[in-house]
Amino acid sequence: LFFSLFHLNFPTFRDIMGIISFGEVKTVAKETKNVARIKIDKNSDLLSGALLPKIIMFTLPLMLSSILQLLFNTADTMVVGRWGGDTPEECEIALAAVGSCGSLISLIVNFFVGLAIGTGVCAAQGFGARNDDQVQKVVHTSVVLSVILGSIVAVIGIVFSKTFLIWMGTDATVLDQAAPYMKAYFVGAPASMLYNYCAAILRSKGDTSRPLLFLSIAGVVNVCLNLVMVLVFRMGAVGVGIATATSHWISCILVVIYMIRMTDACHIDLKKLKVDFPTLSKILFIGIPAGIQSTVFAFSNVIIQSSVNSFGKAAVAGNAAASNIDCYPYVIQNSIYQAAMTFVGQCVGAKRYDRLRSIVLT
Repeated sequence: LFFSLFHLNFPTFRDIMGIISFGEVKTVAKETKNVARIKIDKNSDLLSGALLPKIIMFTLPLMLSSILQLLFNTADTMVVGRWGGDTPEECEIALAAVGSCGSLISLIVNFFVGLAIGTGVCAAQGFGARNDDQVQKVVHTSVVLSVILGSIVAVIGIVFSKTFLIWMGTDATVLDQAAPYMKAYFVGAPASMLYNYCAAILRSKGDTSRPLLFLSIAGVVNVCLNLVMVLVFRMGAVGVGIATATSHWISCILVVIYMIRMTDACHIDLKKLKVDFPTLSKILFIGIPAGIQSTVFAFSNVIIQSSVNSFGKAAVAGNAAASNIDCYPYVIQNSIYQAAMTFVGQCVGAKRYDRLRSIVLT
């Protein structure tokens, strides 16, 4: 109903089949100085027209993406809490194992994901300036950067997960399931990082529907795999971690294939993947403060989680269940923030400074 009312530009079934088809290989980019000309349609033109309808149309898929992600996380919690063991006590331990890792995962991941804000802002400025060369440099630099950072995060998470959990005072009965869960989760870290950076580029263009589509597909797979891993294979918390990592790889593969097949400035050319250091410095200049800000909040949550751990597995399990609900107001506010960032970025790139005040007030 929301999609119909606001005329969101969602792909058709034929588009989806084109995205996930591996049978046909196309050479999309020619070896020319300008790889592609930026195509702007009326639904993604953020530089003209009434602001309020455009902001609403842009923000709704962002909100839906975040809410869907939280709903899938809630499903994880429900599955592992209800069927994560043979007895109620084992289910409680499995739920506590998943819940005790949330703040620690955020602490490790948030700084690197925060750098994606730099990618989004730089890409938005390129789109606003109609500078396809600049956008292409952002795309290829960001893909390389995200793969490197994702690999670093995966190594840190897999190698040191148990040590970090011990430092947080995790209950010994919970630790045996929490550490394998974290290791399984971080297998998907490179994919999650690459998806976030590619999604930031698409959103900076004004396309928030494709990231929502890819996340929805991956989320449904995540829920189904949760049920299979927990109910069929009786793997408990580690099964949920495997399902989550798998869903991260699915969303990553979908967005990368889509961007490889694109014919505009968002196109990924595998032969041109390299770091453009002036572009990298701009991304880091904007992204590092955002990453630090995210890390500060995550660090405070780790301290809170450490305190909760001291009350035992029942308190940890209860806190895990409640935390899912607590995130909903935040993600709605964050969607508006991301929308404002994209609109401002494009206007700065286009030197439409007269429009900035209206964006902020709207």
